[in-house]
Amino acid sequence: MSVETSNLAQMIRLLRRSGVSNSVLKKLLDEKTINDSMQAVRIIDIIRKQPETTIIYEDEEGGFNTEPAYAVVLLYKDIVLSYFSSPTHGFLRIKNINDIDREVSYLKALLKEYSAST
Repeated sequence: MSVETSNLAQMIRLLRRSGVSNSVLKKLLDEKTINDSMQAVRIIDIIRKQPETTIIYEDEEGGFNTEPAYAVVLLYKDIVLSYFSSPTHGFLRIKNINDIDREVSYLKALLKEYSAST
C-alpha cells in the first residue's frame, strides 16, 4: 500500500490514544480485514469525527421488516476506510486513495445484493 506514511502513523496514533487495541491496529497495518464489528464501528466513529475526514459514500438498505445493511467509505487525508455491516457479515479495511472508486462500487454491489436477498 502506498499510503503516505506520516498520515498513516498519525491515524494509528489517534486510534491508539482513543483506546483501539494494538492487535486491531496491527490487522489494519497488515491490510487485513477487521471482522470485529464493535472495533470496526469504534474506528469509523473516531475517524469520522476528524476534521480531515470526508465521507465519500454512505448508504443503508433495509430496516423496516429486515435488519439494515450499512456501508460507508471515508477518506482520512490519503487513507480510505471502507466499512460494511449486515446481519450476515461485516468488515473494515483500509485502502489506498486510488482505490476509492473500486471500494464505492464494491460496497454498492454488496448493498444491492443484500437488498435483493431480503
